[in-house]
Amino acid sequence: MNTAPPITREELICNDKVISKIFLVYVLLVIVQDLFLQLPLGTIARSPYIFISPLVFVLISFFSAKLYLFKPAKYYLVYYIYSIVITAVIVLYFYMSAEITSIWGENLIVKCIKNSMYNLIIIITLYNFFFIFRNSGLKFLERILKYLVVIQIAIGCIQILVPNAFDILKTPQLKVTARLTLLSTEPSHTFPQLLLSLLCYICIRYYIHNKFKALDYLVLLTGFLLLLLIQSRGGVVIMFICFLFILFFSKQTLKNRLFMMSVSFIFIVPSYWVIMNIIVPQLSADLEQFSSISTRSITILTALKSLLVYPFGQGYGTYLFTFPTLLDQTINNVLGWSPIPLSTFEMDLMLDTGRSLTVKSGLLNEILYTGWAIIVFYIFFFVNAYRNLRRLRHKRVVQNFFQYILIFIIINYLLVSSIETAYITFLPFALLDRFSKEASGSFGNTIKNLKVS
Repeated sequence: MNTAPPITREELICNDKVISKIFLVYVLLVIVQDLFLQLPLGTIARSPYIFISPLVFVLISFFSAKLYLFKPAKYYLVYYIYSIVITAVIVLYFYMSAEITSIWGENLIVKCIKNSMYNLIIIITLYNFFFIFRNSGLKFLERILKYLVVIQIAIGCIQILVPNAFDILKTPQLKVTARLTLLSTEPSHTFPQLLLSLLCYICIRYYIHNKFKALDYLVLLTGFLLLLLIQSRGGVVIMFICFLFILFFSKQTLKNRLFMMSVSFIFIVPSYWVIMNIIVPQLSADLEQFSSISTRSITILTALKSLLVYPFGQGYGTYLFTFPTLLDQTINNVLGWSPIPLSTFEMDLMLDTGRSLTVKSGLLNEILYTGWAIIVFYIFFFVNAYRNLRRLRHKRVVQNFFQYILIFIIINYLLVSSIETAYITFLPFALLDRFSKEASGSFGNTIKNLKVS
């Protein structure tokens, strides 16, 4: 006779009334991405996760029977150790060869530690997400994702009516746009945050109920309209590219394909109006100035070039000695053969002041630190995700949504958004891991249906 496995200590922890509320608040705080603390402490402090992720990790470790090396966290830890080693070697080289101890007026070791903190907090956050999502009841996870979406939609609606309603939680000195940003710094951060939250909510709703209800369609439509009003040009373009890719190239029945095409017509009218009246004029202005486009493309080209020049990476902080020379060479090369007049004002400012001297791409920025090692890491990381995805064949709709999520994450964080504090990026991986474990028979019926007491 088949019996469900006993409830583990970790499952009881996640379903404790007090601890579950802590976990709920913790996940919801992922949407806060514009704290004023980033002025004195740096970009990493624009999210409260720099403070609360270590605390939640300590809480989990204290009550757990042991530490669990979830595969993605293990991959990230190995990569992080390599990055620390390569940085230490480069720091030692600069000190032994030229006695260099500072860069842009800051102690070199301190600068390296500060830059490495981004990945350290990501590893801790990744561990926390996987622990919470693997050991909590599905109903509780559904509640988390529902609150995550509803709160963001509510904030967006309030900001439409009262633009300055949440300025007390933001950094006024860094406000560079009048567009909707919710609790983030700019639309390019806000757009993927809302979209990934929305898709995770839809995934778990369909996974549990095996259908969409009227409420789900209402949330999806409202969230979609809000995404358009955020006016992230790159986000909107990538969103539709990913949809077309799934529609025409993913494996699915003709019935599902026709259903997706029919549903898509609901979004055509508002999308067309926003694109023609808002997105296109903004893109035209960008094309005339060629400022952000040239900055993004040239820094990305420089990162790819550094794979050949510095295959082992340039290290945390120490890249500031070598990257400017590469960037300056790339600027001159591009200006030499480009038939279009490009603006280099932003890059000139970066080279003169050292501020924001980095690659304007979340995934490619890591190339500066570790070279080919980050490429190897991403291959392992996403291959593991696609292996989990294959286990959801019995849930074809959910599988299609996760295919969309993974494609969007890769393209968006390659070309549009930074990933340093975009912790929402790792939430879908934790949810996919949970569904994958259930599909492989790792969970019994008890934890599937367990409710918070």
